[in-house]
Amino acid sequence: MLENFENSGINKEKCFFTNAWPFLHKKDPNKKPNKKKDSSSGPVDKWLKNEPLMESCLTFFNDTLTIFQPKLIVALGKGPAAFLGHFCSKKLDSDKLDNWKGYSISSLDSLPLETVRFLGKDTVCVAVTHPSMPNAHWRKSPYNDRDGEVKLLKEARVKARIKTV
Repeated sequence: MLENFENSGINKEKCFFTNAWPFLHKKDPNKKPNKKKDSSSGPVDKWLKNEPLMESCLTFFNDTLTIFQPKLIVALGKGPAAFLGHFCSKKLDSDKLDNWKGYSISSLDSLPLETVRFLGKDTVCVAVTHPSMPNAHWRKSPYNDRDGEVKLLKEARVKARIKTV
């Protein structure tokens, strides 16, 4: 991930990292590997449907954004993109990121990046595949594979008006 940031001109020293669901994640011993590129499974499905949990995480995320006021938000994976889709449609006056609520690679491809308003400022939102799950090859051109996601991050950086490293 950090190499992709560097290759796209994003200065990792100026980044703030957090989890959409900021708590320890326990591995499910009963979970079987899922080979389908667009199906959902695992704890993220449960978290997205747990309204009290989502509300507390959305509030925390809102507070975090209010403090940091980022120009660019990079969601790492389908789950965080789905979380961001929920957050943006509720808080950032943008129904476009509803596409990300689908929790799939095709959801990421349907809206590679989008600008939303937060506290009167533009914030660019982009979703890439999670670096621990090497599945960028499932993305559609021109953002498939690692080079494609670096290209997407470059486009997002430029759109957010962030200077290169």
